[in-house]
Amino acid sequence: MLQAMNTGHDGSLSTCHANSPRDAVARLESMVLMAGIDFPMRAVRQQISRALDLVVQIERFSDGTRKVTAITEVQRMEGETVTLQDIFEYRMDKAHPELGGTLVYSGLRPVSGKFERNGVPLPSWMDDHSFSDGHGTPERQAAAPYSARPARSDTRRLGR
Repeated sequence: MLQAMNTGHDGSLSTCHANSPRDAVARLESMVLMAGIDFPMRAVRQQISRALDLVVQIERFSDGTRKVTAITEVQRMEGETVTLQDIFEYRMDKAHPELGGTLVYSGLRPVSGKFERNGVPLPSWMDDHSFSDGHGTPERQAAAPYSARPARSDTRRLGR
């Protein structure tokens, strides 16, 4: 999978089972090592950081629903670590936990220029933050509420 993603052809999509975006990166490292190829860990991490742009974490809740709980950008290597930046996080409403939560914007605009290069403009509200006055904090920049659950017809088409 990593070799295919690093061939220069954009548009790959894959899944892995993990509890968080950071765990997903660690899981990918483990899968490469389990393949039995003697690859230095730094080289594995470099391939991961070059192959992945975003990690979208979907979690199954106790009521059976599945929701997007994180959208995280994979940025680059810093030393021996793959650097991740949360763009959106799912936050539970602590005052009313029975109502669930909301996917909120972290206030950090994705660094990758791939969106613009591919004609996908980012929303203007991603520019409307300043770290000095509280704009861009998750409380101020809640994403538009939506359901991450696919429509029934999509579920059947995807074979789930």
